[in-house]
Amino acid sequence: MPNWCSSAIYFYSKDEAAIRGFKDKLIEIYNAGATVENGFGNGWLGDYVNTLLGPEYHTDTDNNPRCRGSLEFYDELPLDKRDGNWCFHIHTETAWGPMTEMWQLILEKHYPQISIAFSAEECGMAVYIKHDPNSLFFDTDNFYIEYEMHNDYESDYYDTLDGVINRILEITELGLSKEQFLGKNAEEVAEIADKAAKLLNEDNWFSVHEFEEVELDEAE
Repeated sequence: MPNWCSSAIYFYSKDEAAIRGFKDKLIEIYNAGATVENGFGNGWLGDYVNTLLGPEYHTDTDNNPRCRGSLEFYDELPLDKRDGNWCFHIHTETAWGPMTEMWQLILEKHYPQISIAFSAEECGMAVYIKHDPNSLFFDTDNFYIEYEMHNDYESDYYDTLDGVINRILEITELGLSKEQFLGKNAEEVAEIADKAAKLLNEDNWFSVHEFEEVELDEAE
C-alpha cells in the first residue's frame, strides 16, 4: 500500500484558447470512462496517458510514465486569470509523489503554450514540495502547520515562519514566548511546540513543514 500524495496542480498560459481546449479535453476524458480496467474509476490518470499519449506511452507498455492515482474535480473547472495568464486547477491523489512527468509529456505533445505549477504533500515521508517559478499560485504557501490539542485538530499555511510562530504563541496554555523561537528553523519550532503541548497532554502534538521549491523533473 503506497503513501498517497495530495497535489494541487495549476495549468496556465497567456493563450486563452489553449487553456480552454485543454480544460475541455480533461473533462471529456473524465466523462468518457475507463480506457482499460483500473481500480480508480473516472479520473484515473492512466486514462489521460492512454488518450493523449498512446500508443507510445500506453499503460499496457513498459514505456508509460507513472500514473498510479486519480484526478478529482467537482465542478466544470472554472477559469481564472493571474498576472495576465489564464488558468485552472485540478487536484490529484497519487502514489508516493505528484507524478508530473505525464502532464509534462501531454503538454509538450499537445499544448506547448501551457505551463505547470503545483504544490504537493505526502505526509508519510514528510514530502512538502512545490513548483511555482513565477510565484503565481503558491507564493504564500511556504510553511504548513498542523497540530492536535485536546483532540482538536487544526492546520493552516503561512508565508513566513514568523507567521507559524505567532500562531503557536496564540495558544497561551503552551506557556511559550517569542524569545524561545529566536533563530530556530521550522523543525526546531515544531519540537519546542510539541514538547510544550505534550506536557499538557501526552496525546497533543505539533508538526511544522517548510515547502521546498523544486524543478518539474525533480518531482516524479
